[in-house]
Amino acid sequence: MSKEYANSEFISELARGGTGTTEANQTIKVKQDYHETDPAQHTAGTEANNYKRKSERLNVKNNTAFIHIPKTAGRTIRHHMGLSGTTHAPASWFKNKDIKFKFCFHRNPYMRLVSLYNHYLYNKLNNTEMNSLKDGLKKFSNFKSFCHRLPHIKILTLSETLELYQKMEYKQFGYDVLPFNFNPQTYWVDDDIDFMGKFENLEHDFRLLDKLTEGSLFGREFIGRKNLTYQGVNVSYNRDKTNSEVKDYMDLYDTTSIKIVNKIYEEDFEKFNYSILKSI
Repeated sequence: MSKEYANSEFISELARGGTGTTEANQTIKVKQDYHETDPAQHTAGTEANNYKRKSERLNVKNNTAFIHIPKTAGRTIRHHMGLSGTTHAPASWFKNKDIKFKFCFHRNPYMRLVSLYNHYLYNKLNNTEMNSLKDGLKKFSNFKSFCHRLPHIKILTLSETLELYQKMEYKQFGYDVLPFNFNPQTYWVDDDIDFMGKFENLEHDFRLLDKLTEGSLFGREFIGRKNLTYQGVNVSYNRDKTNSEVKDYMDLYDTTSIKIVNKIYEEDFEKFNYSILKSI
């Protein structure tokens, strides 16, 4: 994907994007109400401990931890941070005493779910996990039917997902069970976060974050840059249809699917101050 195409696609997504008004320049302390147990219990087991150590190695730069919520422009952020990769560990997994600052970006829940669905349905990675998830999602005729079944699908925690991958138990994966990536975004904000930016305000909030960290995250090459270099921007419409058939990602929803998303991702709408729709 060319830089020009990526930027234009991203701008078109912003034009269709969310209506949240979260103030990104404030420290937001979120109650630990999503995980009912001590966060340390979520790192029990060899795979989880390995993932935690990997996260503190990959997601941290200059004593700052990037909490990478899936489908919130993470590839663009890590590109400008100069990171070789990132994990999707929640904030509570970053307990290293050297970490002084944590930040994340969040996204309109309606838009993010479409992006998650498309990412796993059309991902070209060829491994057992992705293929099994893709096969499960293919059982749905479209995005609406996927949403209609969502209340009956178990969304795993990160530790449960790692355990499933280790045991290679992929039966009904994508149809009855989904990986932790599909959790509400509050799943990742289970500890104090010093800065929370919006996907819909990425350019503005990115530069605000650069100022708050005194240029320690993005390097001198970012100073004076007029535009971000967008990485891996996904088209957030149903790829079974053409651009001319789907003008807005909300065209993929119906009233039933809207109500389901409102319920399952209720915490995201409330904590990140996105507007809730009642119907289409």
